[in-house]
Amino acid sequence: MAQSRHSLFQQFAASDWDGFLKGGVEKEGLRVDANGFIAQTPHPEALGSALTHPPRITTDYSEALLELITPVFDNTEAMLASLRDIHRFVQQNLDNEVFWAASMPCEIDGDASIPIAEYGSSNTGRLKHVYRQGLAVRYGRIMQSIAGAHYNLSLPDSFWRKWQELVGNKDSLRDFKSDQYFWLIRNFRRRSWLLMLLFGASPALDASFVAGVRHDLARFDDRTWFGQHATSLRMGGDLGYHNNAQASLNICFNELSTYTRTLDRAIHTNWPAYEAIGTRRNGEFVQINTNVLQIENEYYSAVRPKRTTERGGEKPIQALDARGGVEYIEVRCLDLDPFSPVGVNREQIDFLDLFLLDCLLTDSPVLKTMSANGLMTITRTSSPAVACIHSVCAGGVDSVCLWARPPLNGWSACSPPWQSCWMAGIIAIPTGRRWRLNGRNSRAMIGRCLPLECLRPWGGSQAWAIATGCRRYPVNTSKP
Repeated sequence: MAQSRHSLFQQFAASDWDGFLKGGVEKEGLRVDANGFIAQTPHPEALGSALTHPPRITTDYSEALLELITPVFDNTEAMLASLRDIHRFVQQNLDNEVFWAASMPCEIDGDASIPIAEYGSSNTGRLKHVYRQGLAVRYGRIMQSIAGAHYNLSLPDSFWRKWQELVGNKDSLRDFKSDQYFWLIRNFRRRSWLLMLLFGASPALDASFVAGVRHDLARFDDRTWFGQHATSLRMGGDLGYHNNAQASLNICFNELSTYTRTLDRAIHTNWPAYEAIGTRRNGEFVQINTNVLQIENEYYSAVRPKRTTERGGEKPIQALDARGGVEYIEVRCLDLDPFSPVGVNREQIDFLDLFLLDCLLTDSPVLKTMSANGLMTITRTSSPAVACIHSVCAGGVDSVCLWARPPLNGWSACSPPWQSCWMAGIIAIPTGRRWRLNGRNSRAMIGRCLPLECLRPWGGSQAWAIATGCRRYPVNTSKP
């Protein structure tokens, strides 16, 4: 009987595990004036040109929406130290403005109050501005004012060469790496709901965000609405990132060739509603084209395969397909942590590393049904504290019942068809303890996480039995 991927990795990690190569964090945040209103001032000159100063400081959708980008690091602490340094520099040059700490925006006053980012008069700068104008006419500016954090991760070639040898693969290193990254992505799309449950931090929003809009939120006070059982309104379908046109797309995440082919098709498929808008108004461009996607970046996904593009207008699809395959994974479903000075924290990043690693090590059947919303639908049950998540995969439909009652120590889940311990990280990281996911500590953590028995302290609760009807495991109170 063939060894499992987990077993192979345990052998490998005992001697040759060099840790992760972190591609860095991209942290967005609004500039806010002294009254708590979205900044109406231009991008500060002291921060450099938003077009040419990257890769450290730029703007995202709005002139008021900053994006801070760290370099590549091989450990969490160095990466966060870099983000703190960039954060300090930015705040020192904001005069009387501050960096908004939350994902959902500060006070706004409709679309007109959200200035679209300007990048100058060059062809490249104009194209970036027109693309954002297109987002405005398609979805409105308000949705584009939402902020989040993106986490990039890759594994070094030294790992991939050894891993390729262990699994007995004879393809080129480029093709093998791309195949394995898509292996990881398929599992990520099945499981990404867990990240939004654990790290969702946008259950409430300013009343101005939904002014004149029908919604089912509850009122907290005169200026605040909230979702009674929400963790992430940012990632919710009605108020957060959504795109009705993209709901018809079947972007295929089974392998690189199908991904680039289906994404390219969306970029070249006309959409009637966008055609009705046209590309010009009063002689000015309002969108690049009338297709389902203007460019690849318009596709909303919780995770993306990426490769660094070269200067000169290289498209992301070209970089992936023709030049070098997948270079790293970009995780895009993270709310800003309002309790962290820089929007993310070490425990969160270390958990993501472990989560992504297990996505690589767990069996990942090809996806027979794809959807643009992350392969899941969420259905509220008769109990307001329980939701059923149905995840479509090659084997049919796996149902996970989620005990969503706050606080988090009251939740549990069950997925009988899944045979891997992919929630191990929740159990393996003790409260108040910090782990460095490289070197000796990572091997110790991974060794504790892999056995299926690690589910026992989590799965024996009354909440487990009530919410899922699964058989109980004996409770193991020992600490890892």
